[in-house]
Amino acid sequence: MISEKRKNRRIELARPILMQTAKGKNIPLKCLNFSMEGVGLLSEQKLEMGKRIILTINIAQHGKVRLLNFLGEVVYTCEANNVYNIGLKFFDTEMPSVYH
Repeated sequence: MISEKRKNRRIELARPILMQTAKGKNIPLKCLNFSMEGVGLLSEQKLEMGKRIILTINIAQHGKVRLLNFLGEVVYTCEANNVYNIGLKFFDTEMPSVYH
């Protein structure tokens, strides 16, 4: 049986999300769930454990734009059928950057 390590409740959030690489390239991912500590992602690209990345997600609805930017580190990765389930832990959870 797998023990739960999270301190905060996860919220299911199926939305597209962008990952920015150190070279400034944006890579689309899919957000699965979200908490105050981190985010669960699906990726067609393998991300190495310990890799630090910047994520941008639009939390607005109905075609509006409200972007949140987060800095995080890959703490979990698991491959199934050429898709990677990624766990990312946020570095700064006090207040994400918000852009309208």
